[in-house]
Formats: sequence, C-alpha cells, structure tokens
Amino acid sequence: MHQPDLLILDEPTTGLDPLMQQTVMELVREASAAGATVFFSSHILPEVQAVCDRVGIIREGALVATERVETLMHQQFKRLQMTFVAPPPAGAFDLEGVTVTGQDERTITLKVQQNLDQVLAAAASLGIADIETIPVTLEEIFLAYYGKGNGGSNA
Repeated sequence: MHQPDLLILDEPTTGLDPLMQQTVMELVREASAAGATVFFSSHILPEVQAVCDRVGIIREGALVATERVETLMHQQFKRLQMTFVAPPPAGAFDLEGVTVTGQDERTITLKVQQNLDQVLAAAASLGIADIETIPVTLEEIFLAYYGKGNGGSNA
C-alpha cells in the first residue's frame, strides 16, 4: 500500500479473524501516526474507541454529535460503585441527574449525570468503605443518543 494522505475505511474488519482485525487496527494507527487523515466507519464501537481521536454519531441520516472521543466520554455521565460500612438507607441518592443502576446489601452503583458533589457528600456522610469509578464505553454513549430523552427509539 502506498502512503495516502486520506484513508476512507468502511467496516474494515468485518469478516476478519481476530488476528487480522488486530493487524488492520495496527495499520490504521500507523497511517494516523504518519499524518494521514483516516475516516473510519464501523458499528464495532470498541474498535472506534481504540483507534479514533474524534467520533461522529449519525442518527436518522443526520450528524447529531461530533466530538473528540475523550471529550464525549467525559461529558456524558460518570458511573460510580460505592461500598459502605453499613447498608445505605433507601433514597439516599435520590438526586436530580443520579440513577441507581445496581444495589446489593452494602454496595450501590450509580449513573451520575449531575450533582456529583452532592453524591460524594451523601456517600461520605454514610460511611463509605470503598469507591470505584467504572469507565463509560463509547457504546454506552452511542446508545444514549438513541435512547430515551433523545427523541427516538433504541433502533
């Protein structure tokens, strides 16, 4: 392959075995590092997250977001898993922009879109034993653009 200034790749790893997928991804990274512009279209979002600096999300034929991958991943929401010394009381995290996504006796998992300071203050007052930030994936962000609150179905 010569060294083009522009590569347009549409689903370049579809149908490849994992070893060949990895080889294609390495070639894409090399082309980008050499200064080429790479348009990489894929429904395999972990691949997009692994090799792209910027992402565009298309919905119903319209571009609904264009952002740096890092910016897009940090602006949507945070996911926290917290373990407490004693079970937290029901409703302890009933705050605007905060959703409980999982809970067992002493551990609670939250999706935090706003009011992070209030979440942390509430956690501290309840005797937090451990806290973990769970990374948000590009796939989850993509699905958020297609889910409730974005005017469409989960298609």
